[in-house]
Amino acid sequence: MGGKNPRVTKEQAEQAIYNRFATAYMAHYGATLEHPVHRDKPDFSAQDSVTMQTVGIEVTGAYQDAREAEINYWLSGDWGILTGSFENLLDSINRTLADKVHVSTGYEPVGPLLLAIWVGSFIFNEKRDMSFLTPRLTIPPNTLSLIALVVTEDDTAIPALHILQEATGWRRSGPA
Repeated sequence: MGGKNPRVTKEQAEQAIYNRFATAYMAHYGATLEHPVHRDKPDFSAQDSVTMQTVGIEVTGAYQDAREAEINYWLSGDWGILTGSFENLLDSINRTLADKVHVSTGYEPVGPLLLAIWVGSFIFNEKRDMSFLTPRLTIPPNTLSLIALVVTEDDTAIPALHILQEATGWRRSGPA
């Protein structure tokens, strides 16, 4: 392949993952994430429209390889032939879980902390694929209130949550 394809910025990529997560959050919980603030450590904070609590949201993506990660953020370009490696995606998600759990311990407390991992695979990205993947994931001990894979509904491009971990009662009513 020739020169570099135009890419989105890190901030644009984080915003895109947040937007997918917010859509899936609404479908799953029946609540919007209002007044989002793009920040650092965690990436966003927003207010749950039902509970009125402020939540911190760390967003990231998991991809089967560097090429797939790049393609996810190209503004234009020729993708060529796409192949899938379930094992590589599994390893990537496990590495992402370990990394994000480790670094999140130093994040500023802004309320319950949520981790949203966009599954950026072009082959394995639907809810039904997660039934094969989830049993082989390793979630390290952590204090996160929610860990969710952001995938697509089967046979559509609509974002959906696949919950990996959810703390009991984290969506309490009232401001954080």
